[in-house]
Amino acid sequence: MWIPSRPCAMSKGGRRAMGGILLAAALAGAFVWLLYAFQEALIYHPLPSRIAVRDELPAGVEALQYTIEGPRRERLRQESYLALPTGSAGSKGIRVAVLFHGNASSALDWPEAAGYLRERGFHLLMVEYPGYGRGEGEPSPESIELASREAFRALAERLEVPEQELERRTVAIGHSLGSAAALLLASDRDLQQVILLAPFTSSMDLARRRVGWPLCLLLRHRYDNRSLLAKIVDRQRPPEVLIVHGARDDIIPPGMSRRLAEISPAISRVELPEADHVTVVDTSREAILDALSDAK
Repeated sequence: MWIPSRPCAMSKGGRRAMGGILLAAALAGAFVWLLYAFQEALIYHPLPSRIAVRDELPAGVEALQYTIEGPRRERLRQESYLALPTGSAGSKGIRVAVLFHGNASSALDWPEAAGYLRERGFHLLMVEYPGYGRGEGEPSPESIELASREAFRALAERLEVPEQELERRTVAIGHSLGSAAALLLASDRDLQQVILLAPFTSSMDLARRRVGWPLCLLLRHRYDNRSLLAKIVDRQRPPEVLIVHGARDDIIPPGMSRRLAEISPAISRVELPEADHVTVVDTSREAILDALSDAK
């Protein structure tokens, strides 16, 4: 007959080692849970609106207010901004630049950064994201896409121009996180041009670089710029696409935008040797103006 052996008593050293293993496992589990549950705070860094403490807007700038549907079908109030042109567009009529800011920025950073576009007759639609500025709700790929669509619709109503007509007079310009927002808008609209400043290939690629595998699989906020861009340039009448990246960018490696440019020979790419992730916004001015002047 088989008789089970009496369990051996664990030595003090063994108990200490087992306790260390259990503690390490608990800490690792807590880290994974925190990474999954609070990744919004790691991904997005919203700034309050610059007019949160004062009610006046910069000269020539007005608010566009609209709502989007939230995750529980509630209506969430949003506020983006229209900067009127300070110069003439000449014979080209109404021209629009839809501007999407980077992560730790706000829509009202654009009037100064893109003032040269206003001087050339562009209306600037400066899109604010849900959870940023005065926007209600939380940022996500879905809410940012909804907000950009509704902001464009509000602009068309304000300018009294049909949306489809306005699309072909529009360039979308996005920096960093804003590059994903610009592509989300371009995937839904027949735009004239798309200009991406310091774009990334996908949020999964960024997560893999920062937290490694398999933790990157916990990512819930999926932006896939590579797939979106491939679909956009494959259209019968695609927009012209320009990518600008700083060679000194240590946030989003320039190699990511090189891979995006390899999607199609129709995509133009400029690498600025002295620019980093932040300064690319200001130093890309010449490349942007060249692209706009060559627009068909």
